[in-house]
Amino acid sequence: MQRQPIGRRTSASAWLLITLLLPSLVACGSGISTAGLSGLDPATTTVTLRFRDSSVPPEYHRSYVLTVSEGQVHVVVDSYGDVLHDVTKPLPSDDWAKFVHGLGGQLAQLPQPERSSEGCAGGTGVEFTINDGSSDRVDLDVDNCLTGNEAVSAQLRDIMEPFASRVDLQVLASRGARVPQTTLPSPPTTRLPTPAPTPPPEPEGSD
Repeated sequence: MQRQPIGRRTSASAWLLITLLLPSLVACGSGISTAGLSGLDPATTTVTLRFRDSSVPPEYHRSYVLTVSEGQVHVVVDSYGDVLHDVTKPLPSDDWAKFVHGLGGQLAQLPQPERSSEGCAGGTGVEFTINDGSSDRVDLDVDNCLTGNEAVSAQLRDIMEPFASRVDLQVLASRGARVPQTTLPSPPTTRLPTPAPTPPPEPEGSD
């Protein structure tokens, strides 16, 4: 029996390994593993976008949770846990199915989010989750303290924009300018003239 040279067998095995790993390497380079997203069932899939606002006074703080599933869009806007808006709007099944089937392609365009071992205290952040009805297929937590992550967060918000607009999220999460409130000076007080005292009535028969 003729034996295959060891060097040639090793080379063939190496190429086979590279061929098998190449799709995973490409998916990893895109920032998100999109394997299996093409088989998502719109009837059981839920996509959630959570926005964490920065540490500002309560009157300016606006965090929200935007949840989309079969037939509906739901958003809750809060300020440090105090619910300000809770809105649910219907969603056509065809629009939802088209979105779910195209998720893999949209997420493949995302860059790799930056990671920090120090965490992100007080800054904004975005969490993006895709659940297939039993487990999370995608669970991204992006801290915007790192410079490059603002672009990632913006793209995730763009992906969810068709649903955000259905519930008027831009209006619901509006907080106005982040400037300290100015105390206006009190208007000058106008002093009215003091009326002269009324003289007591004269006693009768004093002529």
